[in-house]
Amino acid sequence: MINVGVEMNDDMTFEQVLEIVHAQMKEKTTKPYLSQVMAASMKYEKNLLSRFTPLKLKNMAIRYGFDHYGEEAKTLTLTNLGKIAIPSSMAAHVEAMEATLYPTAKSPINCAVCSINEELTITFARNIVESDVIMHFFRQLASLSGLDLRIVSNDWGMGA
Repeated sequence: MINVGVEMNDDMTFEQVLEIVHAQMKEKTTKPYLSQVMAASMKYEKNLLSRFTPLKLKNMAIRYGFDHYGEEAKTLTLTNLGKIAIPSSMAAHVEAMEATLYPTAKSPINCAVCSINEELTITFARNIVESDVIMHFFRQLASLSGLDLRIVSNDWGMGA
């Protein structure tokens, strides 16, 4: 998992945001960076005090940290499962596949991406009525890519 952040201001263009995100993704997905992050998280597991702390207390501390710090620092979670491989005997029977990353009270919109049989699926899940961000995302994607998109929803544009 990596965190990408952009401090926004009213004058920023999409291209500027994209450039910042691209640079952070490139940096944070290198082997040295990921090795450093994993090593840093392992130090807690190897800590002598941590080894003797009961699991119930560790779980309480982790839950507290997530509830008070983890969710506060993000706007949206995006997970990319990549290309999903299935046996060729099944491929003819599968049109598309989707993944859903359910939202939380502090992260009301989440996104999951996966593909199968050359069909890319982008799934948003939300626990708010407003769909403006999602609609803007797909408009921008269609505009920048020139692709014809097929949008499927169970309540697109549903009012309060």
